[in-house]
Amino acid sequence: MIKPWQYRSRIFIRDPNFQAKASRVRDLYARTFDGEPLSEDEYVISSDEKTSIQARCRCHPNPGPGQCA
Repeated sequence: MIKPWQYRSRIFIRDPNFQAKASRVRDLYARTFDGEPLSEDEYVISSDEKTSIQARCRCHPNPGPGQCA
């Protein structure tokens, strides 16, 4: 019987520049950029592209006014 919860896995970082790249992200989470703190009117926005999700056509027509979706 396979019990995946009983196995452990490790992620080995292979990129030699990972520390430098990750430090920029850590700084942004700490609201600093190039060693300078961000001002009150500056924001950090994080987004993730879901490139593997494909747009699909609708199976059902849009509901009309006063109809539930």
